[in-house]
Amino acid sequence: MAIFTTKSDPNVTGACVIVFAIFGTIFNCAAIVTFLFSGKLRTKGMYIIIAVISFVQLIHSIFVHPVFANFYLNISLYDFDNCQILFAASVTFIVCRAITVYCLFLLFVNHLIKQRCPNESRERNTGIVGTILICVLSAIVIVPVIATQSTSSCDVFLNYDLHIGMTVLQYLLPIFLLCVAGIKLIISHAVSRQPRVVVVQDGLISQRSSTFPTHILVAAFIAVVTTMPWAIWSLMRIRCSVDVDCNRYILIREIIVMVSQSMPVFMPFSWLLDNEFRQSFKTMLRRKETQTRNTAPVTAYSTLPHEPNQLTYTSL
Repeated sequence: MAIFTTKSDPNVTGACVIVFAIFGTIFNCAAIVTFLFSGKLRTKGMYIIIAVISFVQLIHSIFVHPVFANFYLNISLYDFDNCQILFAASVTFIVCRAITVYCLFLLFVNHLIKQRCPNESRERNTGIVGTILICVLSAIVIVPVIATQSTSSCDVFLNYDLHIGMTVLQYLLPIFLLCVAGIKLIISHAVSRQPRVVVVQDGLISQRSSTFPTHILVAAFIAVVTTMPWAIWSLMRIRCSVDVDCNRYILIREIIVMVSQSMPVFMPFSWLLDNEFRQSFKTMLRRKETQTRNTAPVTAYSTLPHEPNQLTYTSL
């Protein structure tokens, strides 16, 4: 990675990263608390995946962002002599980004399964098992990087072949799967606009259309926009040298860094596009919508012989 190889004095980038750290921590904590305080959300597989994504983004905000800010602002919060903190932050960044994008792909898969044959128990199990496998595999894939790490350099990828493999597995492959799943989801909803028959718990049969998952598509768009520029830039492995315009190099690098580090701030807003999550968030904040009271006169009829046949009253 080329994050820590060329040191400059980009104060604007460091200040933006500090802002991202503050608001990313607040917003993702709010998303996690909403999930924990809502019994309805805890029983559904889709929201389990969303909670895992929010937790990963929270780790990014409270650990990776401060290290990045420390590097760019040079405020000496950490000792960079042996590059251990920088290496740990770089590895955490890679793993967190991979888990986020693969979990978004799992959201698409879960929704497509739900659209074909809804089953809440299966959706919940798919969400739990899928997120566990994603977290474990994303951590295992990074083991070769840790094994070949050199304490004499702050650069994570010293081997170019290893660098290409990690970029494909942790960035390009999940982004490709995300785009394919998004196109499949849009086509699926466009084709099946007619109502589908479902069986509710009371044994009654009703017809309803599958809700379009706007929140998943918006989250996927945020992931692609904040991941692809960084993946392409890191794959190019450009260094500031005599043959490279250093001023342009630093400007492009800082813009890409700011874009890539903005994901934890914008991702939580996409979950508010989901109606159930939004209602649970309002309930957590004790901002329930006021229910309208019916003050119109109501007429009731009685069949008992000792009571009047008709009663008129007004609800308070």
